Amino acid sequence: MAEKPPLSPSPASPGTVKEKIQKLGLTDINEGNIVPIDPEKFTPDQKKDFDAMMQQARDQFLNSFMQTRKGTLV
Repeated sequence: MAEKPPLSPSPASPGTVKEKIQKLGLTDINEGNIVPIDPEKFTPDQKKDFDAMMQQARDQFLNSFMQTRKGTLV
């Protein structure tokens, strides 16, 4: 019986593509075989999900700052 390939790592998990692949137990990695994703090629549903995730990340980042009474962002 054929062995199932491991599940893809979460896109939100930190680390390089090489680190993610190594966590899956795959050690022979040719960097030239890694193809970057072009968001312009997303389907409408993928685009909607991507935009929602980016907005959530933006909001979370901006909420990590505070403004002092003098107007300085910290």
